[in-house]
Amino acid sequence: DASWFATIQPATRLRARARSSPPMSSFSSPPMSSTVDTADEATTEEKPHGRAPWWIWLVIAFATIGISFAGVLLQNELHETPPISRACWRLTLTTFLLAPMAIFEYDRWVKTSEDRLKMKMYERKTWLVLLGSGFALAVHFAAWVMSLDMTSLAHSLLFVTTSPLLILIANAVFKGRKPSVLEVVGVMTSLIGAAITLIDIRDDAEVTAGGDALAFFGAVAIVFHIECGRSLRYWMPTSVYAFPVTFLAAVFLAIGACAFGENTPVFGWATSPKGWWYVLLA
Repeated sequence: DASWFATIQPATRLRARARSSPPMSSFSSPPMSSTVDTADEATTEEKPHGRAPWWIWLVIAFATIGISFAGVLLQNELHETPPISRACWRLTLTTFLLAPMAIFEYDRWVKTSEDRLKMKMYERKTWLVLLGSGFALAVHFAAWVMSLDMTSLAHSLLFVTTSPLLILIANAVFKGRKPSVLEVVGVMTSLIGAAITLIDIRDDAEVTAGGDALAFFGAVAIVFHIECGRSLRYWMPTSVYAFPVTFLAAVFLAIGACAFGENTPVFGWATSPKGWWYVLLA
């Protein structure tokens, strides 16, 4: 899933601010809490000028391609596997793919970051947020993949992609943050694109209110996942954040699959004749 790449932005802003800010003398150094202690300050300050690293766009491009195939593959090609197991297999594979990047980035981060940031990694609050983020990601995938079995692909995609609108509303209501023109345009563009998918519907017999509700619930869950990431990603490297969250989500999905009576092995993708489809999705 490409959702966690949205959490790259806070850290990119901080690095850009560090590059663009003039050096300060030792007599005018700000307190550490002004740049590290709260995520709100890091994410609500005026956006500095600066370009994101080139590789971010490459990663986003590949993630966009993968997620574009997800709905079709999960509903049509991979429908023999129970829904929660489908979601579990996908995230299990993603965890394996993230592991080497997380190890490399963590090693580099430990060698170059300040001790106060390294200590934050082991704080109870940090792991509670990671746990919450992983749980929200698991709920998102479980609800969305289950909706694919209960409603049409067009309806499922329409409701699950309302998350940008929900984020915009939540920021306005709970944080008093007025959306920018580009944010409004981006949300409207995504919703129009999702609505276009409804044009080819000829028979709504396959559409159910329960399936639509599950897809929307998946959108709500991903908002919590993104907000959890926003509170950590302003100081935590991307892969170091994504790996434990994806791992925890896979664990939650494995537990959920057992709870719902889906008698499938956690690593069933390894022996599945369609295992390569899960590799593409991961």
